[in-house]
Amino acid sequence: MRGPEKQITADYVTTGQVRLMFSPILDHGPGGLLATAAADGMGKQDPAAFWTAHDTFFENQGQIFRADEGDYGDLAEQFGLDRDALAACLANGDGHAWATEKDSARRQAEIYLRPTIDINGIRLFGAQSYETYREVIESLLP
Repeated sequence: MRGPEKQITADYVTTGQVRLMFSPILDHGPGGLLATAAADGMGKQDPAAFWTAHDTFFENQGQIFRADEGDYGDLAEQFGLDRDALAACLANGDGHAWATEKDSARRQAEIYLRPTIDINGIRLFGAQSYETYREVIESLLP
């Protein structure tokens, strides 16, 4: 959904009509779990930082899946966040537990393709145009 995400956010999220939620797919080994936990920890400091991290990680996947906790600390500082707070979050395991729980729920729902977008039970698989999302969203609004 990366293409139409900004337009959906502008048209529906900022107006309170739609809420975007992220569910990780942890099939890239330990690097994917650490990246997801790091994004969660950054989001705990600033909810907008989760999406900044998400976008940055997506754009830099090759480096991200080889990154360690220190690399994520560097990114946290670049995003204006507290490096030590992120380290504490990663150390306590909450982000890892959250990511594992979300991934398990996704698997139980038999969602394996990415992206899979669920809009109130209507699932869209693969990349879709903004118009496709808009049509589904508009059909569900009161």
